Amino acid sequence: MNYLLIPLLMLACAAPASRDIPKQNEDEENRKITSFEKVYVSSVEIDRVTSNGNTVVFRITGNLPNPAYELDVVDVEVDGTTITLTPMALFDPNVMAVQVLTPFTASATVKIPSAGEYTVVVAGRGKNLSRTMHLP
Repeated sequence: MNYLLIPLLMLACAAPASRDIPKQNEDEENRKITSFEKVYVSSVEIDRVTSNGNTVVFRITGNLPNPAYELDVVDVEVDGTTITLTPMALFDPNVMAVQVLTPFTASATVKIPSAGEYTVVVAGRGKNLSRTMHLP
């Protein structure tokens, strides 16, 4: 009886027959699918003004939706006396991340045509911030 159990045990523990699975090409394997998305914004402040007065650096704070996002760029648009800042983050759906807000601080350099009152709008995910600021 023992002689019969040993071959059955060996047969049961043997690795299954392998099949050749067609491999995807390397470009598809290494490709990351990403998209740009807005982020949550909390505040906008003037960080500094250049000595000639026509360039202002704004400091924006907020949160990324989760660690799968990476802050990439702040889009800047100046239209008359309205400055619109839109922080954008790259999202990688291939990254598995804990659902926790991740704080960020970003800077945006803006050339202004002249000193005066400007409305600064920060376009965020879910809400926009709007402030009137006197820019020297």
